[in-house]
Parts: sequence; C-alpha cells; structure tokens
Amino acid sequence: MFNSIKYIIMANLFSFLFSSAIIKGIVSDNNTDAPLIGANIIVEDTELGSASDINGAYLISGIRACSTCTYNIKILYIGYEEFTTSILINQNKEYILDLPINPSSLEVETTTVTAKKRQDKITDAPAAIELVSASDIKREESTNLGSYLKGLKGVDFTSSGVNNYSISVRGFNSSFTSRLLTLTDGRVANIPALRVINYSTVPQSPKDIESIEVVLGPSTALYGANAHSGVVNITSKSPAVSEGLDISISGSAADERDLYKFSSRWAHKLSENLSFKLSGEYIQAYEWEFISEEEYKRHKYAWSGNPSRLIDGKDNNPWGFTTHFWEDKGIRQTIYHNYTDADGDGLPDESGYDTFLSNEIDCRIGGNYICEEKWRYVGDGEQNDTGDPDGDGFMGEDWFNGYDDDLDGLIDEDYFFADGIDNDGDCPGDTNGDGVVCGPGDDNVDEEIDKSSDEWIDGYDNNGNGEVDETGEQYGNNPDKYNLPDWQYDLEYRDIIIADGRKDENHIDKYGNTTRNPWYIGPENEGDIYDHNLRGSHIYDEENVELLFDVYLYDYGDDGLPGDKFEEGFGDEYGDQNFIPDEGSNLGLFNFWIDSNNDGFDDDNFYSETPIPSESFSERIYDSEIYGPNNFPDGIWGNGVGPNGVWEGGKIYDTNGNLISEPNDDTESFYLINDCGLDGLCNGDVGYPGPDFGEGNGSWDNFDWNQDGLLTSGDYWIDNGDGIFNFNLCDENGICGSDIINDTFPGPNGIVDPWEIHRDCGQDGLCFGDPGYPGPDYGENDGSSILIDNGELNNVFDIGDGIYGADAEPFIDNNNNGYYDCEDGNCDSFTDVNGDGVWTPADYKDNFMDVYDINGDGFDDYPDFEVKNSRTEFRLDYDPTNDLNITFQTGYSLSKLQQVAGIGRYLADNYEYTYYQLRGRYKNWFSQIYFNQGNSGQTRGYLLGDMIRDESRNFAFQLQNNFNYGSTKFVWGMDYFRTEALTNGSILNDGPNGYDNDGDIWFTSKDNIDTDGDSDDFSDWGNDGIGPYLTSCGDDGLCEGDDGWTTPDQGEGELILDYTNDWEEIVNCAHNDALYNAEFDFCYVDTDSDGQWTNDNDLWPYLPNPNYTGPDSGEGNGIPDPGEPGVNENGNVIVDQLDNDGDGLDFDGDGFPNFQEIQLNTNPYDPNDYPTAVPIESFSLGYDELIDEDWCGNIQYKPYVPDSQYSGNRDGKYWRCSEGIDEPDEYSNIISNEMGFYFQTKTIPKRNKKIEIITAARFDNHDKLDEGIQFAPKFGLFYKPTNFQTFRITYGKAYNTPSALTMATDLFIGKRGLIDYYLRGNTEGTNYLRVGDDVSTAVPQIFIPEGSNSSGASGFFDIINLASGNSDVSYWDGYEERVQGAPYFLGFNTEFSDVPEFMPLDTQLYTVWVPELADSGRIYTAEESRNISNISPIKTEKIQTLEIGFKGFLSERIHATVDFYTSFYEDFFSAPTIITPLIIRRQFNEFGDDITSFDNIEVVGMLPATYDGGNYPFATQWDGLDNDYDWDCEFGQTNPTPNCFLSRVTDPNGMPLGYLEDYNDTTPEYGNLKDLFGWDGVETVITDEDGSIISRQCTGCEGEWGYVEFITDSLTLGSETVTDTIGFTIHQPWEVINVNQVVESGAILFNSDASKDYIPVGIDEYSPFNGLSEAEMILSPIIDANGNNIVAPGFAYTPLHSVLAPMNYGEIWMSGLDLGLTYLIPESNIALDANFSFYNTTEYYNVLTRKNDPINAPKFKMNASVSWDSPFGLLSLKYRHVDQFQWKDGIWAGIIGPYDLFDIHYNYKISKHVEFNITGLNIFDDRHKEMIGGATMGRQIILRMSTAL
Repeated sequence: MFNSIKYIIMANLFSFLFSSAIIKGIVSDNNTDAPLIGANIIVEDTELGSASDINGAYLISGIRACSTCTYNIKILYIGYEEFTTSILINQNKEYILDLPINPSSLEVETTTVTAKKRQDKITDAPAAIELVSASDIKREESTNLGSYLKGLKGVDFTSSGVNNYSISVRGFNSSFTSRLLTLTDGRVANIPALRVINYSTVPQSPKDIESIEVVLGPSTALYGANAHSGVVNITSKSPAVSEGLDISISGSAADERDLYKFSSRWAHKLSENLSFKLSGEYIQAYEWEFISEEEYKRHKYAWSGNPSRLIDGKDNNPWGFTTHFWEDKGIRQTIYHNYTDADGDGLPDESGYDTFLSNEIDCRIGGNYICEEKWRYVGDGEQNDTGDPDGDGFMGEDWFNGYDDDLDGLIDEDYFFADGIDNDGDCPGDTNGDGVVCGPGDDNVDEEIDKSSDEWIDGYDNNGNGEVDETGEQYGNNPDKYNLPDWQYDLEYRDIIIADGRKDENHIDKYGNTTRNPWYIGPENEGDIYDHNLRGSHIYDEENVELLFDVYLYDYGDDGLPGDKFEEGFGDEYGDQNFIPDEGSNLGLFNFWIDSNNDGFDDDNFYSETPIPSESFSERIYDSEIYGPNNFPDGIWGNGVGPNGVWEGGKIYDTNGNLISEPNDDTESFYLINDCGLDGLCNGDVGYPGPDFGEGNGSWDNFDWNQDGLLTSGDYWIDNGDGIFNFNLCDENGICGSDIINDTFPGPNGIVDPWEIHRDCGQDGLCFGDPGYPGPDYGENDGSSILIDNGELNNVFDIGDGIYGADAEPFIDNNNNGYYDCEDGNCDSFTDVNGDGVWTPADYKDNFMDVYDINGDGFDDYPDFEVKNSRTEFRLDYDPTNDLNITFQTGYSLSKLQQVAGIGRYLADNYEYTYYQLRGRYKNWFSQIYFNQGNSGQTRGYLLGDMIRDESRNFAFQLQNNFNYGSTKFVWGMDYFRTEALTNGSILNDGPNGYDNDGDIWFTSKDNIDTDGDSDDFSDWGNDGIGPYLTSCGDDGLCEGDDGWTTPDQGEGELILDYTNDWEEIVNCAHNDALYNAEFDFCYVDTDSDGQWTNDNDLWPYLPNPNYTGPDSGEGNGIPDPGEPGVNENGNVIVDQLDNDGDGLDFDGDGFPNFQEIQLNTNPYDPNDYPTAVPIESFSLGYDELIDEDWCGNIQYKPYVPDSQYSGNRDGKYWRCSEGIDEPDEYSNIISNEMGFYFQTKTIPKRNKKIEIITAARFDNHDKLDEGIQFAPKFGLFYKPTNFQTFRITYGKAYNTPSALTMATDLFIGKRGLIDYYLRGNTEGTNYLRVGDDVSTAVPQIFIPEGSNSSGASGFFDIINLASGNSDVSYWDGYEERVQGAPYFLGFNTEFSDVPEFMPLDTQLYTVWVPELADSGRIYTAEESRNISNISPIKTEKIQTLEIGFKGFLSERIHATVDFYTSFYEDFFSAPTIITPLIIRRQFNEFGDDITSFDNIEVVGMLPATYDGGNYPFATQWDGLDNDYDWDCEFGQTNPTPNCFLSRVTDPNGMPLGYLEDYNDTTPEYGNLKDLFGWDGVETVITDEDGSIISRQCTGCEGEWGYVEFITDSLTLGSETVTDTIGFTIHQPWEVINVNQVVESGAILFNSDASKDYIPVGIDEYSPFNGLSEAEMILSPIIDANGNNIVAPGFAYTPLHSVLAPMNYGEIWMSGLDLGLTYLIPESNIALDANFSFYNTTEYYNVLTRKNDPINAPKFKMNASVSWDSPFGLLSLKYRHVDQFQWKDGIWAGIIGPYDLFDIHYNYKISKHVEFNITGLNIFDDRHKEMIGGATMGRQIILRMSTAL
C-alpha cells in the first residue's frame, strides 16, 4: 500500500511541475511608492498566496495555466484598503504584477479581526512572543495540539508517547507543578484543581485554530493570574470569516502505531449577524510500549498475588481456608468409571459402555466391563451444579485460576461459582436482613468463595520448586519482612529465587508427573548444613519486558572471588589490609626525618616537624647515617634522640634518662627496650597514669608512621645492611635481595604481598602433587593468591557467572536420560561457555504469572497501550453591530491515554472534560464567564491500581475596559477564579482515604466511645433517661433509687421483652406455617387462623414502663443526649454492654437477629427509622454496635460486611478501617478563591513615534494563603528605528500561587520497608520540636542517700538501659550540651527503649538521612543533622525577569530575533521532597572513624511531619519534669491533684486510696507522694495571663523517683469473688535494685520479680518494663467501660508515614539566550529557519537534600527547518537537536539524550477541494526517550487526505 501511495504522489508531482506559472511583483504605497513589508497576497479560491518581503517583493508559484484561467489577486494589509485585481494565466511563465494600494482612513487595532471586525479581550504583552499560525498547523499532522510547539525557541517540549506531551517554558519541567498558563479563547484550559495541562483534554480541533501564541516570560498582566514563566494562548477561528466544511482522514503508514484520525469542522453564517461552527476529532492509536521495572513486578504473582480473585464470584483454589492438604478427603471427590474394554488395551471402547457412578456397587462387572476408581481434587467452595461442562463425571475439579488443573486440555471450564443458593444446606437464615432467606450474602451461602486466601492460593507451582502454594509463595504479613509477600521478599532482599529450589532431584506434581530439577545440588551436598535455596540476582530487560536471572553457582564469599585456602591464620589487627614495611615491629626501622639544627624536630623541608609517634623515644632505633654528613643510611646504627627530645649525637640513655654511653659512629646504638606503650611511661615512672595502648604487649608498637590515617601493625624484617627494604626484589621463595622476611602468607594483613611466600592452590588449599589432590578447583592457578574471606565456603552460593538469562551449556547426553549427569565418574561432555570448568544449567527463566488487577477493584491496571481521544466543540457568535459581540462556546473531550506523573504512570481511561464559556464585548468593555468540569472516569495507576476519582471544577469571571487618553491607551480589568476540588480522597485530602490523618487512632479506636457518630445504640428517651419501655434492674434486682443500690450491675438497663402477654409466635420465614406480616415486616404462625398477627400489647415487643410520664427535653429527636441510656455526659454513645436500641433481639430463637426482628426498633417516634448494624462478631448480642468498629465508614444495617469493607489492601494501599480513620475532621472541602485587578498602559509619544512604552501591574489575592495582596509590576520599552526593526527591554514580576495539588494533596504512593510514603500538601509546614523550645532534657539519674545500703555508696548516679544494649554510662557525659537545640524524633529502634518514644537527636549516636524516591538521598553530617531547618508552609513562588531583545530584518533576506533574559526566583518550589527524614544509627570502625554509608544504613526512627496526636510531651525521653503529676501528687479526700492517677483509683467504698505502710496496715494515710518519698526538689509552674500552664521548672528534682505498689484484697460480690484495691505502699529505688550494679555500671537490676507490679512515679522514673523510656503514668485518653480515663504509661505515637511535600527552596538565578534566524529566498519560495536556546545552568540547589536537582531541560537545544513552497507542493524539512540532560521527577530519574530528530512534511493540493499530506516524524528512526518514565520512541509516518468545501 505504501509503495502504491508513493507512486501516485510522484506522478502527481511531475504532472504539476510541468503545468504551472509564477506571479511576482512589488506591493507599495500608492501615494509614496514606499514598499510595504508583510502584505498578504492571496489567489482567491485557492490555497496559494505569499507575503511581501522587506522590499515589498512577493512571488506566488504553482499556478495552473490554461486558456481560460483567470484569477483574482487580493491584497490585505493593515491600515490599507483591501485591493483586488484579475489576471489571465494562459502560459507557463512568469507574470509581473505590481500592486500599489491606498491607505485606509480607519486605523484598526491589532486585536481586531479582519472582515467582520470583532474585538476580543486585549492581551498585548511586552514580551517575547512566538507564533504558530493556522498555515503552520495545516502544514503538518499531529495527534496533539502540544506538538505544534516543539520547534519554538524557548519552549521545552518533551513527549512520552503518541498522544502525551509535556510543555514548559525556559526550564523547570515537572509533573508536580506548572508554571505555564494555557488559554483557549481566553479560558484557562488546565485540568481543574490540579493546574496541570494535558493537551489531549483540550476540546479544540487543530482545524479550528487560528493561531497559537506563546508568550515567553512573566511580562504580561492581561492574561490573568499565574502567567508565571509564560503563556500558551490558543485562538480559534471566527465562524463568520471561515465558513465551509473541512474534513480530513489520517492514518499511520509503515509503523506499529496503527494511528487513525478523523477531523472535521463546519462553519456557517445563519444570517448577517449570527454564525456558528462545530468541530470534532477522533483519534485512536497504539502507544509506544513501555513498562517500567516496578510496574512489571507489581503485575506478577510473586509480588502481588491475585487480589482480583477476592471479588470474582468464582472458586479460585482447592485448599480450604488458609493452606493445602492433598490428603484431605473433604477436598477430594471419588467416583467410579464403568466402561468396556473389549480389545484389552486398558482404554474405554469408543462405542462401548462408558459412564461415571458415585457408588461402586452400581458398576456392571464381568465380561469386558471394568469398574475403575477415580478421584479428583475439587475446589473448596460451596459445591453447586456446574453442569459438568467437560463431561468427565466430575464437577469443580478445575478451579478458576488460569491453569488446566484437571489435565484435560481445557482451562477453567468446570469450577464452582457463587450462585446465591445454599447448596449444602448449612445456612442459618436471613443473616443479612434483605428479606431473602438463605440468599446471596447470607451466612454459609457460597462459602469459601471470594475469601482472602484466594489471593495467594491458586493450586499452581508458581516458583517451580515442586511444591504447590507453599508458604514461600504466599503473603506472610511479617513485619520483619516489611509485610511483603514472602516470595517478593526473598527475591528482592535475600537473592532467593526459589526456596528449597536445589533440594529435590525431581519434582513430582499432584498428578504424578516427574520433572528433573536442573539445579539439584547432588547427593554429596544434601546435609542440613547446605543451603538448598536457589539463589541468584536479577535485572530487568526493559526492551523485551522480562526479568533476566543469573543463578548463583559459586561460593566465593563477600569479595566475590575464589580464595586460596591456608592452614595458617591471620589477623589484620588494624584493618588496613596492607603490609607496610615502614611500620610495626621492625628490627631495622628507619625514621625518615632530618634534624639538621639539633632542635629535636624535623626540618620544614622534610616530612613533619613533629617526631612520628611511637610507644616512646626509648623504643626507637635509628641508622645514624641518615642524619650524618652523607644523609645516606649505611646500615650502621648510630646517633639517637635523648629523653629531652633534642638530638644528641649517638648517646644512649636508660629508661630513667641516665646517660649510659656515647658510642662512635661505627657501632650500633640501641635504647634500652621497654614495652611502655604510646605514652612511653612504664610502671614506676613519674606521672605514670596506668597501662595505655600497646603497653606490655611484647612488641614495639608504632602508630601511623606513614601518616595515612591508619594504625598499622607491621611485619618483622631484618636489614641486610644496605638500610633499604628491598621488597621489590622478592623472588618466588620470598627472598627480597638479602633481606629476610618473616611474613609467610597469609601474613598479618591477610594479603599476598610481593615479598611473601604464597601458594595459588584454590579453595581446597591443595596444589598438584599434594597428597589427596583432587584436581584443579575454583581459584586455583588463577594468577593470584587471595585469602578465603567471610562467607566463602559456607555452603551458600553467593555469585553467578555474570551472564543473565543464559541457556544451559550444550552437552552430549551419553546415557540418553535427557539431562546432564555423571555415572561412575564419567560425565557427559559439554561446552564450557562461561569457562568455569563445570557444566552450568540454564538460568532461571521468568515465568511469573501475570496479574492484571493488583488491588482487586475489578479494573485491570496492567499497562494498556490503547490510545483514544475524541473531542468536539461548538461556538455561536452573535454580532448585531460593530459595537456588540456575544459568543457562546462549549466543548467536550473524552480521553484514554498514558499519563506520566512524578509518583508513577496512570492510565487516563475515559477522562471527561467539559467547559461552557460566554463572552462578549460592548464598545470598549469586555467580559466573560466560564466553567470547567473534569471527570477522571476510570483513571487508575499502574503501580498501585489506585483509582482516581476527580470531579473538580473551575469557575471564572473576567471584566476588562480600555480607553485612550492622549497618546496613551489604558487597559484595566479584574478577574475572579474559583477552584472547587473534588477528588473524593483519591488525590487531595477531601474525602476518605483509609488512613489516620490526624494521628488519633491510637485512642479513638479504643476509647469505648462512638467517636465517628454512627452508632444508634442508645435509647432516645431524653435527658431524664426514662422512656416508655420497662428496663431490667440487673442480676441483683436493684435499680437506681432502690435501697442498697450502689452501682449498675450485669444486665441493668436492658429492655425487657414481652413474653408474658398473648401474642402469636414470630418465626423464621422459612417455617412451614409462616405467614408474612407486612405491617411489621416479619413472619408469624397464625394460631387463631384469623389471617392477622394477634397481640394485646400496644408497646410490643416491650413492656410498658409505669414510671414513664411522657417525653421530656431531647426525647425522640433521633440524636444522643446526655442522660439517655447509652450516652455519656458529653453526648457520645458509649460502650455499656446493653442493647439500648433493641436491635439485637431474637424473637424466633434461631440465634440471629434477622431483619424482621431488627426492624422493631426502640424509637417509637420514627417508625421508618432504619437501625444500625449488629456487629458480625456478636449476632446474638446486638449491643454497642458501631463503637470502635473495625470496618469502614458509616454503615447502616449490614451485619454481613464484605472483605472490602475491612482493613486490607484496597485502592493500591493497605486501607485501615476503624474509628479514628477517615473521621469527618480529617478532611474538608478544598475550595479556593483568587481575585485579581490589573492595568496596562501603552504610550507612543507624539514627538517620537519610534518609541513605545508599556507599563502594567497586577494585584492578586488567594484566600487560602496568608500572604495578603501580591503586587506584580511590569514594564516594557520598545524602540523601532525602522519599520522593520524593534529593540526591546522588559521587566516583569509574576506569582505562581500554589495549586490545590500543591496545598492539599494526600496520596499514598508506595511502601519502602515498614514506612508508608505519602505525597501531601504543605499548607502548615513542619516545625520540628527541639530541645530548649517548649521542652527540656536531662540525664536520667538515681539518687542513693548516704547510709541507705551496705555498699556505702551515695549520691547521684547516671543510669543506663541494660536491656536495650546501652551499656556505657559514660555516654551521658556532655549529653545535655550535645542535644541542646536538637530536634526530637520518633525512635522505634533505639538502644534506649523497647517502645516508640520521642527523643532528642543526639548526633553522637544518630544522624539524619533524607531519602529520595529515585535516588539514595543524602546522609547528613552531625552538624547538619543538629541544625536541620524547619519546613515552612508553602508560599507563593515569585519570579522577576529582566529581558533584552531584538526582532527585525538584518538585511533584505535575513530576519533575526535575539532574547537574553535573567530571571530571579524567590520561594522557588519544584518537585516534592521528603520532609520527614529518617534517623539512622551512625556506624564507626574500630578506630572511631565514621563510616556511615548507604551500605550500612540502620534506621532507628524518623522526624515526624507533625507531633499532633503523638501524645506529646510524653516519651520525649528525660526532661527533669513531672509531666504526669505523680511527683507533686496530693492524694486523699481533700484537694487531690486532679491529673495524678492516684486520685482516680478508689477503694471498695468509693473513697480515694490511701497509703499503707505494708500489707498488714489497715489504716490509710493521706498526703503527698513527694512527702512520703522524702523528695525535697522544688517545682515552679509558669502560667500565662489566663492561668494556662506555659512550662514547668523543677529544681533539685534529679533522681527523685520510686515505685508505688497497690495492695489488694479479695472481695465477695454475690456469688463472685473479685480482687479489689484497698490502698498502696511505696518502694524506694535503692530498696529494690542492686545498688552495687548501679555504682559499677549504671545498670538497673531488680533484686526480685516483685518489680513487675510496681508503678514508677516521680521525675524521669525508670520503668521495670520499658527501661529508660518515659515511664510516667498518665490519664490516657482511652476510656474504660465505665466512662473513666484509664491509667497508662505515657508513650509516643505517630503513624510511620514518610511525607513528600512541596517546599520553597529559596532563591534561584536563571539566565538564558534565545536566538532565531530566518533566511528568505522569495524568488524560489524558500525559507531557511533556525533557532537556538541556551541556559546558563541546568541545576538548582535543594535545601533539604543538600544536593543539586536538575531543571529537566537541556543546557542547549536547537531547531532548524527548510521550507519550499514549490510548484508541486509545499515541502518542509525540520531538524531538532536536544543536548544531553539529567531528568529527575519524583520516582523517575535518569539521563535523557542527546538525540537528533529529522521530520519531513509534504502538502500537495490535488484539486481545489482535495489536499494530500504526508508527515514523517523522526524519519531516521533515532530511538530515544524524551522523559524518564516515558516510552522509547522511533519513526512515525502519517498520511492525511483532506477536503474543504
């Protein structure tokens, strides 16, 4: 087809080439004869035309000549009269036609449209402007409006596929924010609320576009707010001047995009004043394929299971509830196959008897009849009649899982399914209350179908290890494995491909089929010590979309190299892994320093002035000649340094400094050898401080003599007399010259040095000729001797051959058994491809099962490459006069395409976009109003499957006026823009999202209060609590007010059912004699046969209350009021174990409160009241429902709650369902209002019309930002020395206000380990709580008084947390100074506590790690961590740009544009950054050097985004304050301390507890805890003017803490014996702990187990349970069943949410140069065009990660084109070069480019009404990406045929 089209085109081109003429001439002013530049010359009724150049010259070619061909030539030029003339073209030649035209008397504004003059909103801009005209658009074919901008200078165009593009101006391309404003006919066309632009959603068809104007920079005030870095202004054609019908059909050729496009436009004038247009377009294509590695993995069984099976209504597995048992008879079905076998082949005869029977006794036997027992495993779902579609006599044996489970060649043909019928008869009744007994949704109907185990159990051996659905394939939900599926965890973190994958020699499946295991390790390695896991690494092959594995074959250890085994051990004491002869215990040691002036210090010109440190001077040995006249060591030992450090010629001293002798130069001179350590002082020396490093170790110790920062223990060597260590002369025997080396390998450093003796014998240590030598092994004769390292030869394979996806090495199967093996020592011969000497099986092949719905919501979320886009637009113009214009316009688009976002890729599926616009002009007034509405349809993410439910909308109003005053034109106006975001919690924080936003779930889900207000388990009886129904007095028969009544007992307050009056029995509707009563909606037995239910109690089913006198306040209002049964004093429904609303009543005695019974609600005032649900866990109870519930939302009666309503994986994340989550106060309506006022002046001085001055300003206000009015001035000065040249200098300031996406996003984006990552808005910022602000810190101490113990120790002692491993009490030295000003972090893995706690960041132990989604992030230094900056709330971004430009002709043929700009950004924001850094433990080597890196990260906590709800100030480690009021605690009957826990505990008589000296004391004492303990500190409470506590200070309170022990007694209540608290006693710490241990190490060890009952009290008390965590007891927000706050330890809480949020990064400077050149050849209708763009920088500094981030744009790019308007068509060739640049946007990071693209466009007019176009994009097929996260794209060819009528 393509070749045919090519020949047709060529034939038409040649025919046209030889039958055309040319018209050319000059356009000039008829009065002055001055040439007119830029006049439009049009050949009417054709598409031919031209524009005059700088000399007024024009040329039109391709004109058909004939004897009757007369053409009308029309000239249009602003300010001149329209002129038309005719010319006959009857020959193929050049015709000269000069065109003088007359000036008009009416000056038309540049904003006026030709013909029917309609003035629209004025948008003049003092800025650089690029223009795409209608003819430019017509010249090429594209799938998207945005692609027409890719050749413009200053515009950064990046495509991610066929129909998805990203546009930015002058850098800073990001999916998270847009600095570019896009308008269509003056309407903001960005996606509502998100303010990002997707040109596929713009309803305008390219056929309807008059022009696309791109304003570069912030220099305009007239377009509206947020015209920040630039504006794209799309203007459509006016229907009055563009009548006709235009239709085109496009399609792709010679590529795989399979593009089809249909476009049409119809414009028509209904009358002189009324016109309309209708345009539409439909596109479908196949996208460039791209699946990222994470997307690929998420859609594989090992990573996700099969969540869609939870809702498919099919029996997905055969195993029972959670695991499989092949021998379980309950899942095995046995029948008998009765058939004839006349021919004796063991197979049924084709025409003989053949049937399946359920009983063996039914078989026919004898003769040729055979009765064979058969069985099949069947599904575990409720069995129903499937119809046996495969006709094998079994049903349900092929469960629905995508495999042929019964091996009959069919897949999923015969499975049990949910039919809504109780097939096995075990349903108890209408348990879901829908009126249908044992129907869909009732208990035990369709059981074991659609259950959670279906997700991970499929009856298939997914990992190929011979086991089916073993634990390793399933979801383990193990926190130690980050709650990941077991198989995923093994693959990603343990390099285990298949657990036990090498264990079995053969795999035998459930049907008895045997498969050889190619990775079987052999019988010699079957011991338990051997690792049987099949290990290996993997990489992702993006091009072929598969994982490639490299199975581990070798056991090489940590270094990945085969070592050589030696019998001798080694110890590289200082860890430098190097032998240095200048260091250590050397008998011939040189000191390479010169002391020429005998001052005891090295000369400046030779090494260091300071002598190299050693144990002592007396331990050094010197070759004196190094300091002698020849400065050359001769091997003769001589002079040394004396004790005073001064060079004294060869004197020898003893250790006391006494001179022994003065040897001559020819004798060896040694100091006395004393092993005194680094300080040189031995025991007995003056000032001896005790043993130090190196002392008494039997050797001389020298430290860091080569100043390499390493302390090295060297090796022993003897000088041969030349004074030089000749290690470079070593022979194979280790002899280096004459030097003797005592460093037999492996030496002390564990490395084979050149001078050492070594053997290259491999891992077994045996070389050829050694006894027992088995032959060469790994590492043998490889040319190097490497010590066996850690992990080597531990029977765990740890490295492969480095070849991924390799096939098995070819072999000759000598014994024809089908696999490689060895028999009797004879192995199959093979080709050793990888050269390791052994046969290598194939690498594991990627055979993971595809999962298309990874979150089980019923929508496939596997990458979908189908592209569809339809759009339509309608416009109606009414122009009654030249002064009045009115336009109504509306458009609609429907899109399906890929969308790359910073958090992942999304499929915009059926995304709808609608707008309505009304605008009008009256004289010099303009106004418009418009409305934009989006609907995301089934838009969903590929990574999580999360569904986006965006229904946001915008509303805008604009007013503008202009007038002239003298030589100045004034334009002023105002605009209003309203955003109503509605994403239903799927993007913004405007709806339920499944997690606890405000951090209060830790108590609201356990507080026994109906926090979310959805329970109606209360009696609506008003404030007096008395209703019309009689209630029970409980087990003791006493009601409130009766003598002897104290407190409510069991059952008190329950409604009493009417079982005493006469009424006919209520029964289950399945009862044989049941009749239905429509009034009450239940069934009954009509005993009296009167056809109606008989009852003599008007208040049935309850008994009347004789004390009821009528309704009081609040009664019957339907809401809980204080005083009503089931309601507390605050009006909250509470847990009271009473069925206050009577909805759990079971009148028919079937054990379940059915719908009919529950309808009998206690609210007599509202017979239509629909009661709440009975919890599924307590059907027969029916009380306290929907209080602290664990399912989602406000669910009215729903005792059957499906899995989707419980906590679990949902919408792509772990969705939690309980009170405290998705409370109404956690989200809100996201509505913002922006108002702006602007003005602009344009002045052309009368005295100098070559100058034009523009001034402008905007005043904007955003009601969601506390920033007041933003003022943005603009200025422009234009100088026009000629009509053809303009110089320009402009200045503009603009604001980019945060969008709803920036301010209110609340989107789960993924999980990394235990941490959930969320993208959130940043309207409040994060001020990290710091030591010294509102809180202080202290060192935990214990005070031991003098004489209180036998050890005699007394005073204050610092304490440590022995249980958590912190065993060095010296840690506290300087602690308070170190943490001053440091932020508090939530520690959950620290050495101080076993529970989460807020604690100061002590950089001695910890530091900050700021991770990144696409990078490792940044590890802070200690100083940076301590001074980490707070996160400020997001503010408006500001930009100021100064620009200098030129535009004009440099000669008659050359046109140029030059724009140089400098932009200054303030409060710059770009892609979100993690604002909740993680806290990691610093790692140190044995020398104390910090070696913390990404290889040894250990996370111990995190800096939370907010401390609200975290139970602050508790668990802020130790602050020296009485946070829980139990130090200064007044207990007793008078003035008890309100918040002290002792004041809330009472004895059996309801009196406050008193102090008892011991268990025998019966007389309680009252007072204050601090007096009992003898504490004498002084606390000062600081309050504000209102008496609110600001802070507390405690002086002398250190170490004042102890323990309270409650004393209990047995109490008999009725028939029960209970334990009751009667008082308390106290224990001083030194009485119950091991004081000696405290004194010795600071550790707290208790003397007995009694401490388990102790409650710590006081200041920074020590917990017997949690050690050094904040042990203070507080009145918790959690409420007990009696409505009282429970006493619990203070503890920290905050969700482990790592938050990404946009930030203001400070100030950024950006400069750039845009250059454009055009060369015109009018006589040939050829134009050459090129433009270049440069940025001075492509990075900006991220203040949180402290790294440079890219602007996602190249430093240099260029475009070039050649256009030829030839006689045989319009031909253009375009070239685009994009330099290499870095891309980083959320999870996407990488390098783009460079790439060079060539496009070709050809247009040929076949006839007056038919035109052909061919567009070749990237014709040389340069495969490239334009953004990370987008597809790799290549060549695309599009053919278009158009007709215009």
